[in-house]
Amino acid sequence: MFGYSVASAGDVDNDGFDDLIVGAYGNDAGGANAGRAYVFSGLNGDTIYVFTGKVEFGGLGFSVASAGDFNNDGIVDLIVGTLRNRAGGTDAGRAYVFSGSSGDTLNVFTGEVTRDAFGFSVASAGDVNDDGFDDIIVGAHGNDAGGSFAGRAYVFSGRYFCCGDPNGDGLVNFDDVDYLMNFYFYGGDTPFPYSLSDLNCDGSVDIADITYLAAYINGTGAAPCCAE
Repeated sequence: MFGYSVASAGDVDNDGFDDLIVGAYGNDAGGANAGRAYVFSGLNGDTIYVFTGKVEFGGLGFSVASAGDFNNDGIVDLIVGTLRNRAGGTDAGRAYVFSGSSGDTLNVFTGEVTRDAFGFSVASAGDVNDDGFDDIIVGAHGNDAGGSFAGRAYVFSGRYFCCGDPNGDGLVNFDDVDYLMNFYFYGGDTPFPYSLSDLNCDGSVDIADITYLAAYINGTGAAPCCAE
């Protein structure tokens, strides 16, 4: 299914030539139909990035687009939908924003309910709230809030938040462990965005996330699931 979705990626590698992003939502490299998305140079066709789905039948690459400059670093970023991801329920869907400068995961947005098909469509929304960060829009054509399969569209702020960085200083370190401990044990400030502090993706921010983050920082544990 390579080529099911295609879009301009903008000038990802900052060489003066706009690049391309192509989805292959049936690709099996990360599991059966986990999906993939490829970014190719507009200058010479070389592969710049390959993003691989990690959930069987998730269909990463069903939708692809430029995300604009989501993290305001001067380089355009990328958004890829995986409409059958099950993190929010069966076929709830997800959309991943990837850095154009490094290929790292900048943010992950998850469908709210079963069969939402969140990520069926994705696009840059421009700077909707005029804060200097480009925003994104994600379609969920299976959403039932307005009636059976009436659908929904969500616009998310492009202000960058780092996975596993609950104190929002742009670094993932033991200060973040202390922040989560203060939140969980002493009623401190709530991490924002909350979803990027649910490091084991079990739906809540609790003591398990504190030990998970500490192990990751120590080099003895896995990366936070929101960064996958």
